[in-house]
Amino acid sequence: MKVTLMGKVRATISLAQKSIKKTTRVLRVWKKRHLRQVMVASMVSKVMLLSMPIMVVPAFAHTSVAKTTVVVDLQLAKNGQVVEPVKVVLTIKPGESNATIKAHRKRASAVIVPTGTISTSGAPSLDELRGIYRAAGERFAVPPGLIEAVHQIESGKSWDTAKSNPSGAMGPMQFMPGTWRAYAVDAGGGGKITSARDSIFTAARYLRANYDTRGSWDAAIFGYNHSNSYVAMVKKMANERGAGL
Repeated sequence: MKVTLMGKVRATISLAQKSIKKTTRVLRVWKKRHLRQVMVASMVSKVMLLSMPIMVVPAFAHTSVAKTTVVVDLQLAKNGQVVEPVKVVLTIKPGESNATIKAHRKRASAVIVPTGTISTSGAPSLDELRGIYRAAGERFAVPPGLIEAVHQIESGKSWDTAKSNPSGAMGPMQFMPGTWRAYAVDAGGGGKITSARDSIFTAARYLRANYDTRGSWDAAIFGYNHSNSYVAMVKKMANERGAGL
């Protein structure tokens, strides 16, 4: 009787052990499968996160380019004092290439004239300078406000100067030497490209010649500097000075 009972006990324990082992194996298999699913889901999430900048950035960049606005602060200085602050707003048009945008910014940056950098040796007052614009305008039938705007944008209304840019243009009105030789006017400075008075009269003559050849002030300004953004800036500033372009 005892042997039979012990045998049943042992059989029950053995069955229980087998059941536990089977359950353990099932749990291990389930854990492996579940872990694999978790790893796959994690990898998918990472791939999606990594791909998001590729999908989103170009659209965002294009939108920001279309809305870019460049604000240029111009400061005409005399003896260290700002006598005429001017602000120009240049808006980049949708669809313009990065190279064109870079050229716009370079042109806008080149317009800025820091206080105190303008040559003031023998320089006239602003009223006297505008008298010179009027005289040149009357001689060549060019709006004085247009001449003033070109002078402002080209050199910040600097007086006699030999300043030049990388393209080779120089002087107060930034003439190329070849253009200067063709249109130079001696207005009391000896016909020199570095003379502000001569440069102002020469600019008026050149603008008039461009107008007569091309048929409009827009085209005349474009002939002075081949840039649509330049034309827009000059016209805006000239009209603020009563040019009526």
